[in-house]
Amino acid sequence: MIASVSTHLFAFYRLEEKYLQWIADAGFSSIELWGAQPHFNFHDAAEVQRVLGWLCGAGLSVGSVHLPFYHDFREPTFRYIGFSDEDEYGRRLMADKAKQLINLCPTFGSRFVVLHPVGKKAHDPQALPRLRRELDWFAPYCAERGIKIALENVMLPGSRANHLADLCRDYAPTLGICLDLGHALIDGGVAEEIEAAGEYILAVHVHDNRGAHDEHLLPGRGVIDWPAVFAALSRHSPNLRHFTFELMIPVMDDAIDEARYREILNGAQLFWRSMTGTDT
Repeated sequence: MIASVSTHLFAFYRLEEKYLQWIADAGFSSIELWGAQPHFNFHDAAEVQRVLGWLCGAGLSVGSVHLPFYHDFREPTFRYIGFSDEDEYGRRLMADKAKQLINLCPTFGSRFVVLHPVGKKAHDPQALPRLRRELDWFAPYCAERGIKIALENVMLPGSRANHLADLCRDYAPTLGICLDLGHALIDGGVAEEIEAAGEYILAVHVHDNRGAHDEHLLPGRGVIDWPAVFAALSRHSPNLRHFTFELMIPVMDDAIDEARYREILNGAQLFWRSMTGTDT
């Protein structure tokens, strides 16, 4: 199992070399690349090359890529997008961005992407049928390129672990599950969702909360029973490979507080060592 840090930690900012170095300084050797603009402008070939150079300099690999679920963050044209979008334009935007990132995965040495299966609309009975129509072409597109897709539970109807497991059975072996443990706490219970997802869990997103809001706290600062989580994963999820810290500091200031971010990253490393007895 590989322990990684998602650059989601810096999602409110343009990705910079120093952020990757802070991750490496905390003892991590792998990241999940947050594939959304303006954090990472994957449309710009020069930026792709810069990020590759930064990763090499920091000694980091890209274990996984998180596909986007929004467009034009902080712009008047901001909108959520996804394969279940009721608007065809939103589905096409998602398709264009997803294909571009899939095509970049070999460049970054990654064979694994995370996908939000449904969007922000709470009650949409056609969301899953639309998602299936898109997966009919997207799953083969990824399979032909040797890329696996992990569907993430996102606290919306149609994204509970049992729904995702049904999709995995229908699109095997290309599809698996990225079980977001913070989301599971709020929406169904962590142990219950681990058991329901079972062998389809390829990855987990790791963060904590106090049971009501998606806070993306450092593990141990919320109410998740982490020894019980590790025991449940060991019992039910033999195919788990990616253990990804998806943390967040809820500020969008112009000046980033380096000491605070380093504290979070060091805390993640200490948590991993305390739970596994190994380095990342």
